[in-house]
Amino acid sequence: MEHDVKTLCLADRDGLYGAVEFYLRCREAGVEPLVGAELTQEKRRVIIIARNREGYEELCEIITRRQLSERSFGKEFRLEDDLPLTSPNLLTLCDDAFLLQRWLRNASSPEDRSEKKRKGHGSLMLGLPLSDRDAFRKVLNLIARRPDLPRIPAVPFVRLNLFGAQDVPLYKVLRAINLGCTVETLPQEEASIWEKNESAAAVLHRSDTISYEPVLEAADVAKLCDLRIDLGCYHLPKFVPAV
Repeated sequence: MEHDVKTLCLADRDGLYGAVEFYLRCREAGVEPLVGAELTQEKRRVIIIARNREGYEELCEIITRRQLSERSFGKEFRLEDDLPLTSPNLLTLCDDAFLLQRWLRNASSPEDRSEKKRKGHGSLMLGLPLSDRDAFRKVLNLIARRPDLPRIPAVPFVRLNLFGAQDVPLYKVLRAINLGCTVETLPQEEASIWEKNESAAAVLHRSDTISYEPVLEAADVAKLCDLRIDLGCYHLPKFVPAV
């Protein structure tokens, strides 16, 4: 490996979309794969990582409940209430000051605090997002403001949204279809954003470093390129065979 990586984690947003391919590619490269998911709720997000096979099963169950809740097929899923923070099979990496304070404050009684001190806080770990200055500042402010809160392990991390430079033209085509225009006539402000992503992706693949702050996140791309076609209508010129 170019960067001497021993372990690598993939955390797709609200799903395990690339987990199988990621696992197989890591094994081929001699890298230990960690499979996880970034669970979201409005502007809040938490990364859950499976530590073993049992953790993977628990993670699948959590994702299923979250997806069903989003589609109104089950009980409402809330990050602050429905994550198994005491599971020994999962790691929970959180950089959201509100959620951290809520979870740590729950151990309010002296008995709970002494028990937590002996056993730790299960899977909960403090995320230090090096690629997000605002979130990083909020986490540091929480630590400085609330010295009474129990201490948990801290893990620095960088959120990477890896766009292959070869993929950006396809995204631009899908966006143009969505807007009913051509790639050449995309609104100027959008065209410049796509160009920045394409340039950043190309730099990332050439660089010896892996520090990259995305212009667009994967979820933003999914929304921009959401293509819905009414199959009852013609979307291309009708083909008239030559006589």
